[in-house]
Amino acid sequence: MFSVTRAVAVAATAFAATALPLVAAAPAQADTNLCLDYLADRGYDVDPIVMNACGTGASSFQDNELCADRLIDHGVWPRHAARACELATW
Repeated sequence: MFSVTRAVAVAATAFAATALPLVAAAPAQADTNLCLDYLADRGYDVDPIVMNACGTGASSFQDNELCADRLIDHGVWPRHAARACELATW
């Protein structure tokens, strides 16, 4: 009985260790893609600076202003930057 309980515990731990990071990482990637797609649809080059800014916006709602500031400094119109970073937080 002890070995069955232990095997179940090991299997549950292994599942949690592999599945949880995949589930937790997926929304941030999708949010970043919304930001990137929005900017690409408006004719902006999606270069590493834009990718970094959108990733910053996707990391937390508090980083939304930093995301917009980085995009504006990179030449994105302020209203486009604000909307892209808003999309990154979804």
